[in-house]
Amino acid sequence: DDNIASSGETIELSIPLINFGNQTSSNIQAVLISSSDLVTIESSSISYGSLQANNPVYGNHMITISSSVEQNETLDLRLRINDENQNEWFYEIPLDISGVLLNATNAGYFQSGSTSSFDINLSNSGMLIASEIQGTLSTNSSQIVINDANGSWNDLNPGQSLNSSNGFNISVSNDIINGSQFILDLLLENSEGYSRVKSYTITVGTLSDDDPMGPDRYGYYIYDSGD
Repeated sequence: DDNIASSGETIELSIPLINFGNQTSSNIQAVLISSSDLVTIESSSISYGSLQANNPVYGNHMITISSSVEQNETLDLRLRINDENQNEWFYEIPLDISGVLLNATNAGYFQSGSTSSFDINLSNSGMLIASEIQGTLSTNSSQIVINDANGSWNDLNPGQSLNSSNGFNISVSNDIINGSQFILDLLLENSEGYSRVKSYTITVGTLSDDDPMGPDRYGYYIYDSGD
């Protein structure tokens, strides 16, 4: 009703076709398609019939936008058009989306061999309220043990940042080289169907000139010739 497409909504797209030629085009068929798994096209195929020169004809397509779509995320909507002579055209259909946009704004700093509880700060840069977010922290690293993977946040209004209301807890191996960084996965969900994985970075120890750099994405460290 507000003429703004939002995550979690089913909306009708009214897409006009205009014939800029001098002759009538007949038997115009159009199919709305997308490569995104964040949109379901309820009515994809529309018959526009005949298009007279410079006379717009509208076709209505119903789509359902996933609750996980974030602010201004593209849905990769395209319209495939065919006429009676088997000519084919493709046109992108831009669509501005209102949604939440959540990201962790702080990073974690720990000492090797330590066990620590901590909060994660989330910001909402979107235009919609992020309601009752639940978070689950995970990692593939054998050097990080997650003792308490679950956290939650109260409602985040647009432009607001909040710490998790119950802390996470991890144990860090004592054989991690100072300055090592690990990117943990933070799954964010709520009862309205929002579900996205964000990154949360932690650093272990303080890097000195004598310490190697790393690890890289494959788990390797870089040493200089003096190490």
